[in-house]
Amino acid sequence: MITNIERAKWADKAIQAFRKQTGCDFEDSLGDLLCDLMHWAIAENRDFDAALDTARTHYEAECEETAEDSKNGAKTLTIAESAIYANLSVLAEQLADAAKLLAEAAAASKLGKQNLAIGTALSLEDLLSQSKALYDAAIALHRRASRE
Repeated sequence: MITNIERAKWADKAIQAFRKQTGCDFEDSLGDLLCDLMHWAIAENRDFDAALDTARTHYEAECEETAEDSKNGAKTLTIAESAIYANLSVLAEQLADAAKLLAEAAAASKLGKQNLAIGTALSLEDLLSQSKALYDAAIALHRRASRE
């Protein structure tokens, strides 16, 4: 079963892609994306308000499913456990992306395309610093939860 944490991860990927494309900061990203989706809806002759109503209905149903699962004995994660899970899941995806970039860099290097290889490898700097932050956050959450 798909969890709400997984759904949130999908949304996070969309926000990350939007931020990368537009350069907007984290604080403004949700509002800016929604604004641009309104522009898109008009350009595509779509009813944004109807889609937003449908989204709210789906959200409420998904939250009710989660509550029902909890009543039926499914393990409910604590906030800390959910945050650790989310951080480690995103970290795994980022490290997989890093592995792909490194494979591309190694392939370019093998072909004698050193500038391309190094340029590709340089793009890892931001990805690895983000990965370190996710790792640090997961460990800090675990340590804090262990003390409580």
